[in-house]
Amino acid sequence: MSKSHHFLIPTEMEAQFDAFFMNVASQCSSIASNEHVHGINAIDIMHEAYFGFLRRKTDFFSRSSFTNEEEKNRGKTSVLKALEKQREEVEKSKTTFEREKEETEKRKHKEMVKKKEREEEMREKIAEEERERKERVREALMVQKMEEAKKKIVELDEDGNEVICNDEEEEKDEQQKVARENTEKVEKEEEDPHALQPGTVHPSPLNGGEAEHYVWSQTLQEVDVRLPVPVGTRAKDIVCEFTATTFKFGLKSEPALRIPEKSKLCESIKPDDSFWTLEDNREVRLTLTKSNQMSWWENVIKGDPRIDTKKVVPENSNLADLDGETRSTVEKMMYDQRQKAAGKPTSDQESKMGLMKKFMESHPEMDFSNCKFDDGVLPAGAFNGQ
Repeated sequence: MSKSHHFLIPTEMEAQFDAFFMNVASQCSSIASNEHVHGINAIDIMHEAYFGFLRRKTDFFSRSSFTNEEEKNRGKTSVLKALEKQREEVEKSKTTFEREKEETEKRKHKEMVKKKEREEEMREKIAEEERERKERVREALMVQKMEEAKKKIVELDEDGNEVICNDEEEEKDEQQKVARENTEKVEKEEEDPHALQPGTVHPSPLNGGEAEHYVWSQTLQEVDVRLPVPVGTRAKDIVCEFTATTFKFGLKSEPALRIPEKSKLCESIKPDDSFWTLEDNREVRLTLTKSNQMSWWENVIKGDPRIDTKKVVPENSNLADLDGETRSTVEKMMYDQRQKAAGKPTSDQESKMGLMKKFMESHPEMDFSNCKFDDGVLPAGAFNGQ
């Protein structure tokens, strides 16, 4: 012990005092354990006994010689000084291991606080992204439903019932009207290669889109679906099941599935080659292997916002990984997209143009330069090699 520790109490007397105070502490403990005493412990009783002794048997509190405020507070200062001195002695007597343990616990506590703050920030960020995505999805669905409603507009009578038209002339006029609209639609697409199909949205950079509870992307072979879940979610808390044509998803802790049971997939999949994983305990990643690996999906679940599959752009870097037939199809699709964007004929149109050009060379008396094909109007001067 340090020398300063003994300037009031000789070392040989510490043992005697210890025996005396142990006796007092034992009696105080007995009082504290009395069932009639509540809300007080042995330490409180021991302090009360000691200061009661000073009050009754000494002038510690009532000395008439106190002449100023400093002397009046001398007793309080003495108690606090003794308390602080003994606390310092305790700190000095601690082992290096104990100090390191305390420091480690303090560091862990700080790290835990910071971790909780980061998790809270992440939760708020995820919640904000969810709100923004749901708003975009709501707007896309509204546009989609409006386009679908246009196709379903029918004439109603005064009672609100659908009027059945038996007039062949009116049916014929309606068919002609639809044909004209389709022709105008094709011509418009040829004039504006950047226009979207009615009721669709532009695909994401990864050729996917957004829905209320997930975001998705795709290649010709697979569809990648990412479904956010609360931070800390465990795999056993998740409900994720799919068949070749249906899908459902949710959490056991929630009253209803986020994606209802028997929701229809856009296209069929290979269940045995599809799977899901939980990543970072906050996102479920679903990998669906397409049955038809030669087409693009317009959405994952039927009824969700649709993307314009004509705007899908395959990654060039992935072409080398495809088999010969698939690679040929993808390259053809990419070529056609570039041609449309430049206002030039697609590969199918070029093929038809070639056949027609040969036919016209063999029959110069016939001119088909202004003819239309099923997939639209050929660019001006197409048969002249422009």
